Amino acid sequence: MKTLLSITFLLLFASCFGQTKLQKLIAAEYRVDSPRVGNFTYLVSYNFANGVLLSKDTILGVPTNRKGIAGSYVRYDLGKNFIYKNRFVISGIGNVIDIKTKSLVMEESDDFISAHGDTLIFHRDNIFTGTGYLMLDLRSRKYKFINQDEMDKDKDRRSSPDKLHYLSIDQSKIPYKIWLHKLDSKKVLVVTDAGHGPNIMYSSQFPTIETHWINNHVFLYVIHETKFDSEKKDYSKVTLRKYDINTNSDTMFFILDTVNNGKTNGRFFTDEIGQLVYRSSGWSYHLVDTLKNVLKDYPFYELGFGFSTANKSDNDGTILKYNNSEIAKYWCSNEVVGNGVIAIEFGDIGSNLAYPKGIMTWSNQTKSWTTTVIPWLSKIIGWVDEE
Repeated sequence: MKTLLSITFLLLFASCFGQTKLQKLIAAEYRVDSPRVGNFTYLVSYNFANGVLLSKDTILGVPTNRKGIAGSYVRYDLGKNFIYKNRFVISGIGNVIDIKTKSLVMEESDDFISAHGDTLIFHRDNIFTGTGYLMLDLRSRKYKFINQDEMDKDKDRRSSPDKLHYLSIDQSKIPYKIWLHKLDSKKVLVVTDAGHGPNIMYSSQFPTIETHWINNHVFLYVIHETKFDSEKKDYSKVTLRKYDINTNSDTMFFILDTVNNGKTNGRFFTDEIGQLVYRSSGWSYHLVDTLKNVLKDYPFYELGFGFSTANKSDNDGTILKYNNSEIAKYWCSNEVVGNGVIAIEFGDIGSNLAYPKGIMTWSNQTKSWTTTVIPWLSKIIGWVDEE
């Protein structure tokens, strides 16, 4: 009966809108256990046709603990999950699930580094099973070390685009220093005074120096200088500097005069449409213009597919936009987008969004929101287009 109704709906949509657009929202939900929730997680798909929810399917069910031993087995509530090649779910702890075959490809708990075609690269830091980089072949499902030496996991993150150079931060004493490493294993001290990193308050995170390569020979780095105002409230002067390894020139890029001291290090990252963004340790967001050497306002984070979300919320929630037009203001988190669709985890005003009440979806075809209450939602992960 359910299948017949689904087919009837599809035929109706096809006659009204032309070709039917089928999409799946992939999510993880806990099974309700006794004595507690969280021992077992289902990976599920919510199936949409032209933006309308039709049905729900279970892809895979796996316990979070292996053989009764507490710890990470298959989990989606830690780190960032994403979907690769419209088929593979890669969890925040390094699990890989094949949506098409509904199977667990890999159950390891390593850190995802990068993807190259049918090859996924991970990093492991484990004194019992080895430390180094590993390669997963998605076709053969073979997983093996490609380098088992003791390595700096930050090397890949601090490498130049052409991989011919990488940076390391010497934090043995203040002021910190920046070293430039070459392929021949030689290293050169390029910045003798990189400051002391951000003045992190009430956090276990150790201060470091934020860096970002603009191209193969120029990188940005950040210097923090603690200040005090008339009320003795501490803040930082943050200076972004630009270093060219070809000319050994070190010039000022931009200054943020007043940045509140935060709980984490600042960082550079690219948003979903490829723009370079700097988020300070005080959680202010800035668009980095490397052509004009300026930082610009960045009030909305670009999610991709025309969707964006405000970087700051108020008591009424967070503004969500599609093609620069506001579509909602909700108390929400973990926004995931697809072609013409967005899904969010929602809660009540003032609620702890670490424990959402369910999901809400919006489609450009329906121009409306659909609410699905899920008492034990783990995470929404992403959208898959039906081929």
